[in-house]
Amino acid sequence: SIFDMSALDLLCRCTEMDSEQAKGKLRYLTLKRGKIVLPVYLDNRTYLLSIRALLKQSTSLNASTRFETSGVLFEFIDLGEQLSQLDDKEAFLTHLSEQLAVNEQLLPEEWDDE
Repeated sequence: SIFDMSALDLLCRCTEMDSEQAKGKLRYLTLKRGKIVLPVYLDNRTYLLSIRALLKQSTSLNASTRFETSGVLFEFIDLGEQLSQLDDKEAFLTHLSEQLAVNEQLLPEEWDDE
C-alpha cells in the first residue's frame, strides 16, 4: 500500500535509483532545501516528478535549530495529453525538466556529481 511507503521507498519505486542513491538525493533535499525534477514512467504513462522538502516555519526569531523538515513532497504531473501531441517527446521532457530545475535546483544529469 502506498500509505505504508517511506519517501525512500517511493523514490526507489518510481525511478531506477537504488537505495543508496535515493538516500543521497533525500539527504540533499533535506540539507540544501533543494528541489529535484525528473521525468518518470509508470504504467505506460509519463509524469514529471517534482520532489522537495516541506519546511516547518519557525515561530521564534531565537530558534536554536538551523532547519526543521516537516516532510517530503512528491508531485506527479501527468504529461500524457501534452506528450501525445508532440513529435519529439524526449526533447520536450529534457527542456521542461531543465526549466523547472533552475535557480539552485539540481538537474538529473548532475546527480552523479554528488
